[in-house]
Amino acid sequence: KILKMTMFLFVLTFILPLAVMADVPQTAEDHRQLAEAYQKKAEAEREIIREHEKMKIEYREHSAGNPKFGETRWVKKMDRHCNALIGKAKVLAEEFQKFADWHGMRAAELEGEEG
Repeated sequence: KILKMTMFLFVLTFILPLAVMADVPQTAEDHRQLAEAYQKKAEAEREIIREHEKMKIEYREHSAGNPKFGETRWVKKMDRHCNALIGKAKVLAEEFQKFADWHGMRAAELEGEEG
């Protein structure tokens, strides 16, 4: 399931925009808009990270079961679920941030050339 979701997100995030985006960004404004779009995507991934870090803690606090028996299999399963999503979201957030930074830099370079 996680692999299928990852592949779906990859296609949705990287492949589909290439098919839709027929023109390569040419102007500082084009790059600025892309920088903003990628910044929003990076922040959305960071929000997923925060949600799942919180989910792990809350699930553990409310579903830990009898302390004598330690972690239940359900807590361990939730930890694996959250950790998998957190790991993937961190990778995507980093990549989106790199794209945002690069397009921001390119916009600044083009503004310098125009000015």
